[in-house]
Amino acid sequence: MMNIAGHTPIVDAFYRYEMPRLVTRTEKGVKQVIVNLAEVADSLGRQPEAILKFYEYELNTRTAVEKDGKHVVTGPFTASQFQNLLSDYIDKFVLCGVCGNPETTYRVQGEKLRTKCKACGEKWDLDMNHRLSSWIVSRFLREYKVKKKSKKPVDDTEVV
Repeated sequence: MMNIAGHTPIVDAFYRYEMPRLVTRTEKGVKQVIVNLAEVADSLGRQPEAILKFYEYELNTRTAVEKDGKHVVTGPFTASQFQNLLSDYIDKFVLCGVCGNPETTYRVQGEKLRTKCKACGEKWDLDMNHRLSSWIVSRFLREYKVKKKSKKPVDDTEVV
């Protein structure tokens, strides 16, 4: 297990926010399978598809979730590269800018992606210039339209 702190070193032995280290394996020489992405995403309170899409944008490569649930990144990348990029993702999309805790949630308001910290109550807009922010908003709006057509009552603003 390792601390959820992005690139910030944590020296507190009792720091409670932890996640498993990423485990990868190479298949067919060019496919990197992230074995435990679902566990890591769950510990961050995010969807594995969002982290995978972040890798796609940052590494300028292709990613996929295969039928058997494997999370695949195409290219000759190492586990340490994925872990370093995960720290970037945590800094940009998970940690609170005020208290530094990873207890944040997304909220879509119009075409903006807002974040709220459950620990300190701070709210802020995420950088919409990053392609992942736009992807999260478009995915949410697409899912909302599908749920609206099925006429099920939904909470139309919360995104994990």
